Amino acid sequence: MKLLVRLYSPWLVPIVLLTYSLLLYEQTFSGTWLMDDYPVIVNNPDIRSFANFLVNSFPGRPLREISYMFDYSLFDLEPWGYHFQNIFWHALNSWFVYRLAIRLKLSTTVALISSLLFLVHPIHVEVVANSSHRKDSLALAFMLMAFLSYMKIFEHNLTSRRLFYLCCSLALWITAFFAKGNSLVFPAILIAYEYALVPEDTRILVRWKNMVPFICVLSFIGLIGWYFYISTLPSFKFTVIAAFVKNESLASFSTSVYLFMVLKSYVFMFFKLIYPLNLSMEYIYEVPKSILDPWVVSALFLLSAFSAILFRWRKTSPRLFFLLVFSSILWLPTANILWHFSYFAADRYMYAPSAGLCILVVLVAEQTLGGIRRYFVFGWLFVVCICTILTWKQSLVWHNEMSLHTQMLKVSPRSLEAMIGLSNAYYSAKNYDMSASYAKMAMNRDFTDSRPYMVLGNINFVHNKLNEALELLLLAQKKNPLSAEVHNNLGSVYDELGKTVQAVDSFKAALKLRPDYFEANTNLGVTYERAKKFSEAELVLNKALTANRNYVPAWFNLGIVRYRINDMPGARLAFSEAVKLDPSHLDALSNLSVVCKETGDDACYNDTERRIAAIMPRAVNNMRQ
Repeated sequence: MKLLVRLYSPWLVPIVLLTYSLLLYEQTFSGTWLMDDYPVIVNNPDIRSFANFLVNSFPGRPLREISYMFDYSLFDLEPWGYHFQNIFWHALNSWFVYRLAIRLKLSTTVALISSLLFLVHPIHVEVVANSSHRKDSLALAFMLMAFLSYMKIFEHNLTSRRLFYLCCSLALWITAFFAKGNSLVFPAILIAYEYALVPEDTRILVRWKNMVPFICVLSFIGLIGWYFYISTLPSFKFTVIAAFVKNESLASFSTSVYLFMVLKSYVFMFFKLIYPLNLSMEYIYEVPKSILDPWVVSALFLLSAFSAILFRWRKTSPRLFFLLVFSSILWLPTANILWHFSYFAADRYMYAPSAGLCILVVLVAEQTLGGIRRYFVFGWLFVVCICTILTWKQSLVWHNEMSLHTQMLKVSPRSLEAMIGLSNAYYSAKNYDMSASYAKMAMNRDFTDSRPYMVLGNINFVHNKLNEALELLLLAQKKNPLSAEVHNNLGSVYDELGKTVQAVDSFKAALKLRPDYFEANTNLGVTYERAKKFSEAELVLNKALTANRNYVPAWFNLGIVRYRINDMPGARLAFSEAVKLDPSHLDALSNLSVVCKETGDDACYNDTERRIAAIMPRAVNNMRQ
């Protein structure tokens, strides 16, 4: 028995963490594509082959794209399959948290509780449940591997071994950078580690005794100079003004107000970490306009407490000092200090920093409650259980567009993204009245945004109110001439109005903005087919299928075009592919039946007719004439 324990115990923790993670996030397997999943995965040609990856038509994060290539080869574009990797990387990071605690010479109890806390914390749901946010878990995984390798250097005296682990650390750090740019801060973690925990005579980077204080002073001076510089940049001013407008506040630039908002976001996310209720993909809150604002005062107090604790721990507890600095360094890239990113506050911003914070809070609790260990263990197990329940509930929020945007609007009632998201979700569900209601709400919230006009135009198009649809979509185009989707929808309206030239121009404008826009190529193919330009139609429909082999309308309309040019084998192949992808596609089945009958394939004809009868007893041939 002792031998078995000795053999399998090293694998027990990672197996338990992975199993726990799979059970915890089991609900995500039934979810749909969400938000950035569409540009990053569904409409991204780079993930479909290594040749496409080298073309790099969707510049982004190479390591993430490579991980998607693996998913695509196994699951095509089925969203459930992509969640396996997301859950795996999160479980792996939890194990690395465990390994990091052990390497820091902390107790196994602290290491295990820290890893469980990281695994189940609700604030991580956004990164784990949303496939497009895999960049965060990938970057953290490779940074932790790089750091664990760096720590191994100081366990060996042999130069070759030290050089080996140094090279491994460097390679892993570079790999992390190809997942997400926040990995650039990694050298600062190494400097902090050597400064806090490595004896001076064995250090590699911190050879000069006053090096770290000098770097800190220089960084502070550089930060002040940086703010003087960026406050004059038009691009920074535009970004900040857009952020203020998004929060329904100021519509003018102010460096001081921007810093107040940054400070408020720190307190806001701090409370979300310790009280993870009402989590959302987006947070909209009022911009503080004075240094006396309670949020700003709280932030200044928090930063003062942080500085005091950091100074105290530097002298009394090097491990706590390092863990606090480690977490702070990983938080810096998303702290909006050097530039404003997409949001002032976001759950995913806390994913990397919480790797260190989880160890930190558990270690502080152990040192505080060391004399009553039973309460320490059971207290943390209770916290883990509560977090498990909250995470389970939060993962339901990320199930589909409706649930996601409903939660967003509940948490932030003035969220423009939530209003537009719900409008699109109801439109997809064919609940056009609710869709129009949320689109009008969004229009009142921000009349300059093109998206509400586009949704209302689409609704009028569905109801065959073509002139009203045209008017709304032209307004949307005026507000955002760089929206490929607006041009595409405008082309569909022109096509229905019989304005072929304008329709073709609109579709081409959409494709100029997005060359891989397979819906626009498909619609352009339909327009060419109606104009009896069959060779042009076949060409653009094949382009649509090159971008997305699983797009049923492209296969169906390609079948129509090939039937028109009397290419019966080609038409049969196209209709068969459409039916294979969507077995209930009645039009494709009906047209496949016609092709089989005309080519004298009785077996194919009889089989297709049986399938039609199973869907609709009296199916009518819908072949376009």
